[in-house]
Amino acid sequence: MMNKDGEIRTYDISVCYYDIEGQTYYTGIARDITNKLLISEKLIDAERRAFLSVLASSIGHEINNSLTAIQGHIEIAKLPDATEQIRQKTIQITWSQLIKLKTLTNNLLQLGKPGESLSKSLESINLNDSVESVIDVFQKTSRLKDCRIYFKPGPASVIVRSDQDQLSLLLSNIVLNSADATGNRGNIQISVYIRNHHPVVSVLDDGVGMSKEVIQKIYQPYFTTKGIGKGTGLGMFVAKEIADQRGIKIEIESEPNLGTEFRLVFPDKV
Repeated sequence: MMNKDGEIRTYDISVCYYDIEGQTYYTGIARDITNKLLISEKLIDAERRAFLSVLASSIGHEINNSLTAIQGHIEIAKLPDATEQIRQKTIQITWSQLIKLKTLTNNLLQLGKPGESLSKSLESINLNDSVESVIDVFQKTSRLKDCRIYFKPGPASVIVRSDQDQLSLLLSNIVLNSADATGNRGNIQISVYIRNHHPVVSVLDDGVGMSKEVIQKIYQPYFTTKGIGKGTGLGMFVAKEIADQRGIKIEIESEPNLGTEFRLVFPDKV
């Protein structure tokens, strides 16, 4: 909406009506939330950069493994007595490792893209593909190398309208929270399914679980149950901000020592 100075602003508008002696009256309130959204987007971008920094440092081991494999096979193929079979095998291994690195860097770039305003056009996203791309990155990080991540995809036709960049960050923060709850060495079950015509992503872990008091505080900025210097305390706050912006409902079921399940319920109907 444009204000009197010609600036485009975002408003939260609510209208209610009431009846007095047979006469209907309406009351409307318009709240300018432009600055609130700008602050929210800056926090999301800050958390994305912090998250990517941690992820990039932990994924270096996987990149070095691929480069070492390529280097070793090329050195063997360069030997004077290397057979044609060895050279062909070197080409195959080098190619497969390059594809692996390309996929990995593409997923990292996807997660690291800066956010844009809510005016950005939404895109149709295959929910299974989006979840798999996030899992692919995490399965190659040293931080989660002892976690066992299982994925149960939903119907291939599960499509949602969202922002791919923010959806990836939302999913990543939920998975990281679950991994931390298991001490980065437990089981995480991720499922995509339909419930009451709405797409759902479930992230279930067998970690330490949460009390009702912790659940009530989990979305507060800088709240954390981790030790000093571990994490920013913004992961779940940013996840909730993204979910609210996109109309995604986050449900939590948890009990101490019995694990936790996060469910992302999308507004789309299928």
